Amino acid sequence: MYDIPYYIKVDIEGYDGYVLDSLKEHKDMIPRYISVEYEENYIDKLVNLGYNKFQFICQYTHKHCSDWYFELSSSGNFGDYLDNNWITEEELRKICKKDWYDIHATV
Repeated sequence: MYDIPYYIKVDIEGYDGYVLDSLKEHKDMIPRYISVEYEENYIDKLVNLGYNKFQFICQYTHKHCSDWYFELSSSGNFGDYLDNNWITEEELRKICKKDWYDIHATV
């Protein structure tokens, strides 16, 4: 048996929802941080898993920080290394766009 992952990056081109659905059956193994490519219905899935703080990060414009440099198409930092403040589900829903964004979530 493995420990609970600290972070999961899900990016499987339209199938991220299947991963989120599978986590419902393993709520005792939910990582502290997770990120998925934006789809509107993924917000509900993340909330149903218990996530309540979010960041909406554009993969085109994310910045490098600390000692790391990320290529243009990378997802960049995660968790406590993100540059923005964590927001609520309601705030997230107000700013969602249909561009190349990731939703980062934590509990």
